[in-house]
Amino acid sequence: FADTAPGAKNLPLDIHWRSSSYVLLGHVLEYEEILRQAVNIPSLAPLPCAMSPVHALLHACIHWTKHVASGDSIRLLWIYDIYLLASKLSEEEQQQFVHYAIRKKITMICRVALLQVNQKIPCDNLAALANELEAVQQREPSARMLEKNAAAFAVNDLLTLDNSAYLLPSIQDILLPPGAYVLQFYGRKNPLWLPFLYTHRLGAGLLEYIRRR
Repeated sequence: FADTAPGAKNLPLDIHWRSSSYVLLGHVLEYEEILRQAVNIPSLAPLPCAMSPVHALLHACIHWTKHVASGDSIRLLWIYDIYLLASKLSEEEQQQFVHYAIRKKITMICRVALLQVNQKIPCDNLAALANELEAVQQREPSARMLEKNAAAFAVNDLLTLDNSAYLLPSIQDILLPPGAYVLQFYGRKNPLWLPFLYTHRLGAGLLEYIRRR
């Protein structure tokens, strides 16, 4: 998307239909609950158009851990995002963050993200949240993202879903995303290209998975 008004700069938007490309984490934050607690940004729109600070910090921690598990380089922007979000939380919002992390079984990945950011930009809220999460004892399949074999998480997490209703749609999203999306991604218009494009996409994904093993 781009603003075509005179003198405006083109600003690309990276739009996702899930909170993570990993299946187990893809449904941690659902659209409906995000929308219920969404907040206004008066300079952008009169209606709620952004995640609440608590949801935004949860998502930032998931995003951080996903890229670490994928072997990607960590960007300064992601570090500063987590720092800013955590530093601005009120005491009530800090408790909400801990509550959500426990309920959604992501306390370990959130704690590691918070600690790593705190090492780079020390902040009382980061340390306090990490300390509270450290006391939590519960089974969390998402914690496997922190292991050395985290690259296998993209496949293994299909077997650990608590809700089987997510399984088939999740596999379809991974293997066969909407044709319109695939055509746009490859810059094609004719649907006859789809068999070749799906094959290329699957092959490229398999090679990338093997490379990161």
